[in-house]
Amino acid sequence: MKISHLSLALLLLVFMGAGCSSSSSSTMPPAAPAMNNAMQNNPQESLQSQLERVYADTRALTNDPTPDRYLAAIDLTGADPENAAEIRDGWQNREQMLKIVVPDLKGSDVKFIQLVEEGDWAGYYYVLKVNDQMSLLKLQRFHKVNGMWKMATGALVRQPGTAFTNFDAEKMKQEIQASNIMQVKP
Repeated sequence: MKISHLSLALLLLVFMGAGCSSSSSSTMPPAAPAMNNAMQNNPQESLQSQLERVYADTRALTNDPTPDRYLAAIDLTGADPENAAEIRDGWQNREQMLKIVVPDLKGSDVKFIQLVEEGDWAGYYYVLKVNDQMSLLKLQRFHKVNGMWKMATGALVRQPGTAFTNFDAEKMKQEIQASNIMQVKP
């Protein structure tokens, strides 16, 4: 997949905006399946499994014809309200952004780095292969609201393609520690 600098910038805005605004429409359907809430309270399930399930449930909402349920499912703490309009405007092209903005965490182009929990926030860190020349160090934030995890805003740092092919989790953890934008809390 070839990606231009402009496309990457747009994807960055959309990704950062994925947790940036909400709709106050009272006619919105529920944000996630009811089973999700019941399973989140299972103390036997690992935090990583819980977050991956919440992520998958939220990612599945991108199949909807409109972004309403997707936007309602995202915790919007610390984000710019203008980005919701960008998500709505780009919703028809979401298949193109899906691979970068909300990739399949179990896909062959994703390598898990670490999970960090800070109070009612959690950060799921991974490297995503965009193409042979470029990878992305990504953070997907989650926020526990009313005892339930919600997908929140994210962050990304551009990396060379070798960050994926020569994956070094310890090196990535050092970069995460040194980066202001890769902090768990927005």
